[in-house]
Amino acid sequence: MRKFMDKHLVDICIITYQRPLLLKRLLESIFETDQLANDQTNLIVVDNDQASTAKLIVKEVKDKYSFPIQYFIEPNKSYTAARNKCIEVSEAQYIAFIDDDEWVTGPWLKQMLECMEQYSATAVFGPVLAALPDTAPQWIKQGRFFEDRERPSDGELVKYGHSGNSLINKSLVSDSEFRFKAAFGQAGGEDHELFTRLYESGHKLVWADQAVVYEEVIAEKLNLSWILKRAYRNGDTFAKVYVTNKRWYQVFPWYTKKFIHLIVSGLLTPVLFLKGKGHALRMLSRTVSNYSSIMTLFKPRKIN
Repeated sequence: MRKFMDKHLVDICIITYQRPLLLKRLLESIFETDQLANDQTNLIVVDNDQASTAKLIVKEVKDKYSFPIQYFIEPNKSYTAARNKCIEVSEAQYIAFIDDDEWVTGPWLKQMLECMEQYSATAVFGPVLAALPDTAPQWIKQGRFFEDRERPSDGELVKYGHSGNSLINKSLVSDSEFRFKAAFGQAGGEDHELFTRLYESGHKLVWADQAVVYEEVIAEKLNLSWILKRAYRNGDTFAKVYVTNKRWYQVFPWYTKKFIHLIVSGLLTPVLFLKGKGHALRMLSRTVSNYSSIMTLFKPRKIN
């Protein structure tokens, strides 16, 4: 594996916004687990806050580990703008994206690179496991709101991915392809759109199940209002990505299936209270997501 890494340059890219303590934990986890042991690996932080709230933490960690962390500011407050800034400043063949509320353990980057080499993939994605606080309500744990419903197996081909734990081979993607779209800059979903677009263009996307990272679930997310808002946003995003630039006869079966899912999930929600509050509210979140997807019927189907 050392020979493979020595041949190529990797940029670990982090976008951050007003979360200095979480960012510090992530940066220290990268150093403490020797992700940067190879001198062909760089570390880039893009601060999406004009006030430069991450600057002092970056300097502190930079001085502590004597490593030249590259620090940039993206004044346009937007997921898309910040991620595109990473692409713009990166000079590596490979970009690894990881979010500022996550942290790594074990040989994370090595496992991502090994998976990419083994399957000759354009992009590789790994699991992001939620770390719930001890104070999390029982219904949150029961409903498994912060877990993937279906986790692919190691090496499995996937149709889309997330940027929170991803590795992209820039040499296999054109400059025009490898850009996050501004339409998703505020609400999120820019990664889902990008990787779906790459898949539909014939690129190989692969799951690296051993390349695990962990995500902090903050207290502000542990309530039904936040969960349902996320469900609505996800339903809207997934629908927009799927139906973009497709003709009505292509999307009609998909909307029909969503309508059926809406009816079924709506009917099951009250019944599942007999099984437990968490199960019922998980089904309610699916109902909201299905409803949101259907509502895109009345919105433009072109994304710029």
